[in-house]
Amino acid sequence: MAAMKKIQTTLLFLALTLSIVPTSFAESFQTQEASIPLTTFISRGQAVHEVVDTFDLKQKNAKFIGDCLQHLDECFFVFTTMSRYDQMSLDPMRLYPDVPEAYMYSNDINVATMLGLVHGNIEVKGSPFHPRAYLSRIHALKVVLGAAGLMDWREKFELVRDLGDEDTLRNEKSSFADVNALRDDSWWYPRYVNFALDDGIIDAGEYFRPDEPITVGEYRDMLQRALVKSQQLNGQTGSKNQPSGNSSQQTVN
Repeated sequence: MAAMKKIQTTLLFLALTLSIVPTSFAESFQTQEASIPLTTFISRGQAVHEVVDTFDLKQKNAKFIGDCLQHLDECFFVFTTMSRYDQMSLDPMRLYPDVPEAYMYSNDINVATMLGLVHGNIEVKGSPFHPRAYLSRIHALKVVLGAAGLMDWREKFELVRDLGDEDTLRNEKSSFADVNALRDDSWWYPRYVNFALDDGIIDAGEYFRPDEPITVGEYRDMLQRALVKSQQLNGQTGSKNQPSGNSSQQTVN
């Protein structure tokens, strides 16, 4: 029984880190991705796939993923505590009600959840991920900066503690007219947008439109800029991975 369990864990680890698929299928899938118009809004599932691929997250975090698979309960303790999905399963892995194993991006979503980059809609009953829904521009920024290692998520109480009080947090300014921390769900917006603007991940402008969906082209431009910035900070040159599909012709502003 122990030997069989070890074999199952090893196979799952290989599937998560290597995403083994037939070459013909992989080539066909990449061709399909490349043909997606850059002006199309990107889905949450596809966005996770592209960020995992662009930053080579499975290979870079192979040891962590392997350790996590050996200690699933500990690895997902916080996530399972927060989630409201009663039928969640860690082995076999089913973290969201609307992300079955057969879904094309389930592997990437599981890895991104494992790494703490995404967690779905945990405040909603059933905690769905909504993989086919459009990704908003502000959440795109959050996922990309996190995957690039440029910014870590901070809880509201942590920011309030660092800034001194909640009023200071709510009054945090941004150069964009539509980005502020006044809404209960936007308290983290200025921190991400200001960082991205200062580091050239997004361009200046009057409006950022944080809650509007992001296009494929805008998202890939954001990915590429964050990748270059991450490589600069790590003393790397060149790029092993480019954002999936065509080179971006749209910028994020």
